[in-house]
Amino acid sequence: MNDRAGLFLLVGVVTALRLAVLALTPTDLFYDEAQYWAWGRGFAWGYFSKPPLIAWVIGSTTSLAGSDSTFWVRVAAPLFHGATALILAEWMGRIHRPAALWVAAVYLAMPVLVIGSWMISTDTIMAPFLAAALWSWWRALETRKWQFGALAGALAGIAVLAKYAGAYFWLTVAIAAFWPGLRPVPRALGAALLAFLITIAPNLLWNVQNGLVTLSHTADNARLGSGLAMDIGGLLEFLASQAFVIGPVFAVLWLGAVRRSHSRIETYLLVASVPILVLVAFQALTAKANANWAFAAYPAAAALVGLRLSRTGQTKTLLAGLGVNLVLILAVTVLIVSPGLAPKLTDRYTGRSAVMGNILAIARGRPIASDEREILADLTYAARDNSGAQILARTHSGAPRHWYDMAAPRSETTAVALVTYAASYECDGVSIAPEASIAPDRGAYSGRHLYLYHLPSSCP
Repeated sequence: MNDRAGLFLLVGVVTALRLAVLALTPTDLFYDEAQYWAWGRGFAWGYFSKPPLIAWVIGSTTSLAGSDSTFWVRVAAPLFHGATALILAEWMGRIHRPAALWVAAVYLAMPVLVIGSWMISTDTIMAPFLAAALWSWWRALETRKWQFGALAGALAGIAVLAKYAGAYFWLTVAIAAFWPGLRPVPRALGAALLAFLITIAPNLLWNVQNGLVTLSHTADNARLGSGLAMDIGGLLEFLASQAFVIGPVFAVLWLGAVRRSHSRIETYLLVASVPILVLVAFQALTAKANANWAFAAYPAAAALVGLRLSRTGQTKTLLAGLGVNLVLILAVTVLIVSPGLAPKLTDRYTGRSAVMGNILAIARGRPIASDEREILADLTYAARDNSGAQILARTHSGAPRHWYDMAAPRSETTAVALVTYAASYECDGVSIAPEASIAPDRGAYSGRHLYLYHLPSSCP
């Protein structure tokens, strides 16, 4: 078997296994995923909290399959990670032929991908386009051709349409320019900028037309502008979480490469990864940062680790890293397929459809309203097979709190069944008794009481 056949066999087998896990898991969509699915029912150049590509992908897979099941909502996740592995492998294989299989193995064995191939997220959709953009920019640096610069800019633009973190591409371009061997010719840089701006222009225009809602939400989510406050605990928690992202052995190899002498391609891969980690770590120290916020660093990090191990022939180190990661992957996979084994870890991904089914049954065909994005997302997905069900955001004044305020506001003349966490509710000073309450003891809504009130059209 030649190297290329082995590469495609590896990626194919891993992707098939991850598709099998998707078919076997009894978990519900997380409410973010349910919201992405709702977005995918209508084409737009932007949505409330994210750029549009994830919605387009989910809308495409569910339309082609003719099904809105959780499997078809998520099916693109393992496919996109498989594509990312192939892109990185092809790139590194052209630099050092044996590296292709090693790089694919390192990337596919990142523990975070067991989650990223089960739940669909913007990181997953961004990954292949960011990897391809970095490769194209490398070709622009090698050949000094503007065409590769234009391709890199367009691919970086598509990455941004998946997640705004795709703009880290420009951080790489800027820092790399401090090394003479990684400095682009002006025409390649100009072509990249032009192609990038053309690609993202429709989303920027959509944001302007909608009060910059997505950009504002992104800034709020990151707590930008909230002032500096040192949170050592938050920083340590973030850094510890990164060992799960790429795996502890590979994390040490990646960051340890900073202190060693390296070739031009290794310098480029370090520049494309380490500054992103540093920037997000600083955010973890001064505001907050989730474990996945530095994911844009890891395609290049995996490529660097695989390339260095291949060049130096460190087969035992590769196998050690893969072995540690495999243990983590198997542990998480067992929980995905059998979430009841550790409900404290998995409850947030179960029981949603059952609770929403109860609410729909109690409402008996009435429009249902809520303030809560989580409830609205879960209800909208649960009601997908009931074409007559109306899921509405409760009347709200001021800036929209979430997408449902923009897309499905309650009319002032609509009587609704209100779903809320409030144990009491008043209308015009008169207390309204709940017609039902739900208090699940398992699943995502365990420990919370949901109350249903009938609100006449005169009651906001």
